Amino acid sequence: SESLAATLEKPGPHFVFVPWIAGHGDALMKKVAAHSDANLTSLEIFLDSNNRETRMAISDFARGNPDSYRRLVLQHLIPLARKIDGVLLSFDWHPVMREIAMACRQLGVPCILIPHESVFMDENKYYCDIHTGVDVPNCDLVLGWGKLQERIFIERGFAPDRFFSVGSPKLDAVVTYRPQLDYGAFCNVMGLEQSQ
Repeated sequence: SESLAATLEKPGPHFVFVPWIAGHGDALMKKVAAHSDANLTSLEIFLDSNNRETRMAISDFARGNPDSYRRLVLQHLIPLARKIDGVLLSFDWHPVMREIAMACRQLGVPCILIPHESVFMDENKYYCDIHTGVDVPNCDLVLGWGKLQERIFIERGFAPDRFFSVGSPKLDAVVTYRPQLDYGAFCNVMGLEQSQ
């Protein structure tokens, strides 16, 4: 992947994201980057953040030492504050990302939430930190999935004019999905009886 310094030399808007979980937020950011004219690159604050044990240690540190953790984040963001147009997060309920959003606010750097997951069966458990009770985005803007997510965030106190329903980049790939087998062929291959 291209270095942050090289990306900042390109014309156009520049956004960064902090890698966290390859199959979730990082994958979402790659999809956003692939379908955007903006320059989006990773801001490597942590080493080996795709390792579960490493993430747990970072999480424990951020939760137990929020001031020290925010200073660490600020050390990475201050040199970029006037060079980037914003920071993208795929969640900000967890202290690791919430402190990034708070650091952005201190520096006047726009922070945009693009949630990587939709609403759970139990809405009360959706977008919630069980340790702190945080359940509403702290980012400046939310580019969310749709009306259900919007309603939940607004009911919890998020400003309606800061939420924009844009759909889900995770599901864009399946919009044009066509099955390779018709119903009869699928039942035949799987050894199932066809229902009427």
